[in-house]
Amino acid sequence: MKFNTSGHEVVEKNYVSSFLAPGIHTARIQKIEFKESNGGTEGLMIVHEGKPSEDLEGKGQTAETTLWLSTKAWPYTKDRLVVMADKLGVREALDSIDAEDSKDYAAALNGVFAGKSARWKFAGTE
Repeated sequence: MKFNTSGHEVVEKNYVSSFLAPGIHTARIQKIEFKESNGGTEGLMIVHEGKPSEDLEGKGQTAETTLWLSTKAWPYTKDRLVVMADKLGVREALDSIDAEDSKDYAAALNGVFAGKSARWKFAGTE
């Protein structure tokens, strides 16, 4: 086989990712739901959604963040939830949650945070 690129043209497609790029974005919390890792660690998956885009058929780009609920991770997760609640003005509603298990806690958090918009800083890769 011979290898040569002479005369070859590539048609580039206009691709829009369905994920928010790392950086600062205005986004709303679409949902918070219970998540469990393959190893059995329980967590909260927070899905953020950006502005609707015609390129994505009216949907916004999304970003997922997982906050873990293990004994070691809970203090960090609790800090993050309190900061979010303070900034979004829903601290009283957050403090009123009293759940017996993590699935009920995730459902209650969804009721408090879902639909709230703010400016968020996203880190990481697609």
